[in-house]
Amino acid sequence: EIEAKSEREYVAPRNETEEQICKVFADVLGLEKVGIKDNFFEMGGHSLRATRVINQIEKVTGVRLALKTIFSNSTPEGLSARVLEESGTQYEPIPKAKEKAYYPMSSTQKRTYLINQMEDGGTAYNMPQNYRMTGDVQAEKLQRALEGMMERHEILRTRFLMVDGEPVQKIERQMKADFTYEESDQPEAELMQDFLKPFDLEKGPLVRIKAVKRETDYLLLIDMHHIVSDGMSMGVFLQEYSGLYRGDTLTPITKQYKDYSEWMRTRDLRRQREYWVNEFSDEAPVLDLPYDFKRPQEQSYAGAMVGTPIRKEIREKIGELCQKTGATEYMVLLAGFMVLLHKYSRQEDVVVGSPISGRTHKDTEQMLGMFINTLGMRGRPTVDKPFIEFLKEVKETALNAYEHQEYPFEELVEAVEVRRDMSRNPLFDVMFVLQNNEEKSLEMSDVKLEQTGVASTVAKFDLTLSMGATRDGYWAGLEYCTALFTEETAKGILSHFEELLEQITIHPNQTIGEVEIITKKERNCILKEFNDTYAEYPRDKTIVDLFEEQVAKTPENIAVVFEEERISYRELNRKANQLAEKLRQEGVGPDQFVAILAERSIEMIVGIYGILKAGGAYVPMDPAYPEDRIEYMLSDCKPKAVVTYKATVKTEIPVIDLTDASVFTGEGENLIHVNTPNNLIYVIYTSGTTGKPKGVMIEHQGVSNLRNYFVQSLKVTERDSILQFSNQAFDGSVWDLTMGLLTGATLYVVSDEKINDTNYMS
Repeated sequence: EIEAKSEREYVAPRNETEEQICKVFADVLGLEKVGIKDNFFEMGGHSLRATRVINQIEKVTGVRLALKTIFSNSTPEGLSARVLEESGTQYEPIPKAKEKAYYPMSSTQKRTYLINQMEDGGTAYNMPQNYRMTGDVQAEKLQRALEGMMERHEILRTRFLMVDGEPVQKIERQMKADFTYEESDQPEAELMQDFLKPFDLEKGPLVRIKAVKRETDYLLLIDMHHIVSDGMSMGVFLQEYSGLYRGDTLTPITKQYKDYSEWMRTRDLRRQREYWVNEFSDEAPVLDLPYDFKRPQEQSYAGAMVGTPIRKEIREKIGELCQKTGATEYMVLLAGFMVLLHKYSRQEDVVVGSPISGRTHKDTEQMLGMFINTLGMRGRPTVDKPFIEFLKEVKETALNAYEHQEYPFEELVEAVEVRRDMSRNPLFDVMFVLQNNEEKSLEMSDVKLEQTGVASTVAKFDLTLSMGATRDGYWAGLEYCTALFTEETAKGILSHFEELLEQITIHPNQTIGEVEIITKKERNCILKEFNDTYAEYPRDKTIVDLFEEQVAKTPENIAVVFEEERISYRELNRKANQLAEKLRQEGVGPDQFVAILAERSIEMIVGIYGILKAGGAYVPMDPAYPEDRIEYMLSDCKPKAVVTYKATVKTEIPVIDLTDASVFTGEGENLIHVNTPNNLIYVIYTSGTTGKPKGVMIEHQGVSNLRNYFVQSLKVTERDSILQFSNQAFDGSVWDLTMGLLTGATLYVVSDEKINDTNYMS
């Protein structure tokens, strides 16, 4: 357990106001006594507890302080001075609402009701809790306790329906409790799955409990609909339900949820509305994350959850950063999450949804109902901004949001420009939640209870990051939409978040652009495993050697296909040898260039291999190139000869036309090899967009290495087909040579006309 204490020497209150505030601190923080110099946040305070402090100070002093006051005056001494400055106002309790047949729904209830109608009563807004019980469990007392809770809280016997086109809530004087008991040997997961089902909002009740007796224990399954409950309400429910089971006498309730919702309708929230409308005066950005799947046309609520512990050292570092900056853990974690989203999306304007209790009045603290509101936290994590500066911005954003938290999110959506999209939530697609509700659980005499996990199958948002403090650091859970992300991706997001938290707490002054999110394991994989490409390959062989070996192995296999024409490995080799004889007569030898201008065709492949067999290096030139480009390339590489097919060229260099039948004469036997693996195989010219084209020279051994990679890694075999399909005649010619004709596969050459034929492409 965390031991809450102050390192300061105790200083007693000096006046009534200081004494009142010290008692408020002690009550909220669970301490015996607090001195006027003790710091609220150093003793375990956070934003939710700060709201309770402000509410209680208002009740005991009659003065309503702004929530941000406690962040700048975090001791009883400082707050007392502010109370005395603001004195003169009177604490006003929430008035009792007039009795009537129907009451309008609150804004949050209305939105939940409409979503429930659109989703046809799904389980997206169910709030299940499951407990394993051992001991003297009495089912009758469990049922009576539920009946007592429904009698005690009007919201548990409220129905939600449409009357004259308006969504309203109707409170029933009595409603039968939905309690069931059974004995079963079904697996626990199946029992929970059967128990979780949609509620009927129009009929009620909207809480159900089931007790299941098993061979050695009991299961207690509790489910409530979000429209009548929230996180704090569930805590109050569990505490009071336990008390009724034990037979305790509970303090009577004087105010009900309808009193709160009617009171809220009288509140002047124009100043709060102005703040939020100004915050979203320019259109909220749509977060563009790298999804694993295409986003469905309508929003999917199918979800799952992954989780991970985050080390104690990181939490301690966050605590140090909080003391240095005056921020809370929530603010540091939210700022870190925004930076993570920036890293994934490369966006410098990010909106994250975040829930807030909404209980801004002392009278609401023990009520059941849906008080929770959603805040749209907007941050601008730019690359050149130091993280600590960004944290200060997030702190200010959070404090302002707390101060204006009563303005309903649903009304904000209507008040600002929001791009309507049935596949997304309005304003934001990700949520961040810091679980800091006061922990309350079932405590029943003679019964031992253990809460069991509920596997999440619902995702209201693309991503919801939930965090809670533990003895060993934090527990981080990521709820993700399974229609968008895989489990592997979700786990990766959590690991990147932990890495990011470590970096920003150790080096908070580094810029956001300098923050890295890849883990040590990923860094090792990228730098070492991905680059571990060492493999043996025939270093002593040229492409001519490898090609002739393949010809000897599969002479009758089809080597190249072009439209209706086909040529075997034997015939391709014979023609290449005949062309090579002609080229050698022109003086072609090792490291000497031969230009080739050819339309896509079998003859183009014959020309390439003929040049190689002569011992030269080919220089591909697209016949569609501008005349001055071809002239420049010829003058730059100074080829011994030019090989053409259905192309013309103006040059003094000897030209061999592959349409000339006299080229292909003689026996066509393999020639004596004259080049080595270190000789050039080809020269490819760059586009020349930054100036003159430049020729890149490639040796035989480089292509031989590449060919070996495709054989071993891509498993290209003689049974495969390779398609040469690009918008330039010689684009990708290296791939054709290696993957195709050096492996025994069949090379399909597609003509330029077919490439530009839309029907063929489709």
